[in-house]
Amino acid sequence: HEEAIFPVYKERIPINIRNTNVPDNPGTLIVHKRDVGRNIVAGIAGKRNFSLIFIEKLLMNREIGFGRRLFGILESFGVSFEHAPTGIDTMSVIVQDSQLEGKAPAILEEIQHILAPDRVEIKKGFALIATVGEGMAYKTGIAARLFTALAEEKSSILETLELKPKSYYLGTVHRQENTDDTRRLKSILTAMQSTPWPVILPLHPRTRKNLADELPRIKKTLRIIDPVPYLDMLILEKNARVILTDSGGVQKEAYWFKVPCVTMRDETEWVELVDAGCNRLAGADRDAILSALGAFEDAGAALPENRPTDLYGDGHSAEKIVNILAPDAG
Repeated sequence: HEEAIFPVYKERIPINIRNTNVPDNPGTLIVHKRDVGRNIVAGIAGKRNFSLIFIEKLLMNREIGFGRRLFGILESFGVSFEHAPTGIDTMSVIVQDSQLEGKAPAILEEIQHILAPDRVEIKKGFALIATVGEGMAYKTGIAARLFTALAEEKSSILETLELKPKSYYLGTVHRQENTDDTRRLKSILTAMQSTPWPVILPLHPRTRKNLADELPRIKKTLRIIDPVPYLDMLILEKNARVILTDSGGVQKEAYWFKVPCVTMRDETEWVELVDAGCNRLAGADRDAILSALGAFEDAGAALPENRPTDLYGDGHSAEKIVNILAPDAG
């Protein structure tokens, strides 16, 4: 129990936690310091039966006191929380299911009355997974490895689509400059139908509707599917030979997965990936897309071996910023 553990840990006394149901298991050893080495992650724990209170309001981040008032509402109902991730227009509060028993409708009503959100709802069926370790904040790629492990355990997208790793290209087209421009969109689709390997293209219903007249003429090598959940998308990205995209985020995810990327835009915010040879700009021109794709195929559908591995820092950004802003702070 945590009330018994923390006083002992505070005195730097090693603690061995054992499982009474499996007495022969060596259990978990908690020590004040350990030799990290390559094992950054020390332990993973999970717990079920959580609910998520999701609130959406335009420019919520500019409304001073929004979070305080929300937590005040929860306090008035005797509800404590576990986690509260936020965004510019959204805020989520994760609480144990038992905390909301008999209170959920009244809490939603009070949130509507006091905060006037654009949308508020309670979603059930969540579990929390806690990852603990030493130095995780200074090791790049930890989050990517965790989410990939979850995706590989949960996702069956490759089996569903009958795909083998590195036997397909993954395409994404969602940017308005491409989807709302008939000429650019047709050029991209023509390129995707001229590739040496099949292209898997999760397509938004709005874009699919714009292509209603073209769909009957599209070759079977271009497989248009419905949008997929995030974890499925990660699996598709990781196992693709090359990714063809106009997305900003997917370009960076391709780099983390060591998958070459052809960007179907006239410019990119990730110029360092282009400079490193991991990403090639092709715009919406069919020939340019195929040329960029061919260059990656000539290299074995792999990223350059001499690519930099620290494009996005070494985990010490905060320290460097402090040293620049306050060099004499010690």
